[in-house]
Amino acid sequence: VAAEGRIEVREARNPELSLVFGRDHPGRAVIPFDLTLGADHTMIIISGPNAGGKSVTMKAVGLMAAMVAWGLPIPVAEGSRFDLFEGVFLDIGDEQSMSDDLSTYTSHLRNMSEILAGADRDGLVLIDEAGTGTDPEAGGATAQAILEALHARHVRTVVTTHYGSLKLFAHDTPGVLNASMTFDQEKLVPTYQFAVGVPGSSYAREIAARSGIPQGIIRRSMELVDSGQANAEALIQDLMQRNGELQEALDAAEQTRSALQQREKTLQDRLDTLQDERDRIRSEALASADRIMRDANRAVEKTI
Repeated sequence: VAAEGRIEVREARNPELSLVFGRDHPGRAVIPFDLTLGADHTMIIISGPNAGGKSVTMKAVGLMAAMVAWGLPIPVAEGSRFDLFEGVFLDIGDEQSMSDDLSTYTSHLRNMSEILAGADRDGLVLIDEAGTGTDPEAGGATAQAILEALHARHVRTVVTTHYGSLKLFAHDTPGVLNASMTFDQEKLVPTYQFAVGVPGSSYAREIAARSGIPQGIIRRSMELVDSGQANAEALIQDLMQRNGELQEALDAAEQTRSALQQREKTLQDRLDTLQDERDRIRSEALASADRIMRDANRAVEKTI
């Protein structure tokens, strides 16, 4: 723990979800994630499917920030780092109110106003579903402008979104990192795995199919989607698939490397044993030769 605004957690788990599973679902395990923030990049934009774990991952960061502030141990692997932040600023959910004449988008904007007024590089900002609640184009543009302002101040920020414009912003902006929650395209279910460096697709068509929407309606919805957006979603899905294949190849290479290291260790152990045996035999041979020489000298002297 330090005060430099850095988070480097390994095998982190959402604290609340860990408690809920331990109490109500003892057979289920929380999927861990690795996350870094504050050194090479100060902002992470998480995308991916609905109910895929974006908000759970982001909330885990916020909960752990509060736990560290209160001196509580956090559910991470040894060797992790979580610095102390002077404030945690949130825009999660909304405070829609008929009596106060607050729409969903207005409540988000009020939260954003407070975040922009109070957050600096010593604070941590968490924004869930950035830009939602209004026209997607206008909402995405406003969200990007807010994120640009936070990034210019080096505010540590974690954002979840479905907006392609924010994914492109992360891709094009140094110090901003794309991340995603992966999706099993064969089984049509989220994996809850956190992937760094690649944006995620919303998988709206696949999730709709899993939810029982007729195929005819799904096909028509794809016809109505702007072709550019459809191509971008297809590209993201292809990148995610390739990233998964690359990860499998890396895992296989790591297994091969581990096996070679083990074989190298075994051969080295055998070589060390042979060298020890050679030294022992040489030492015994020299000792035996010395004895023979001494015995021979004594015999010669006795004969003389």
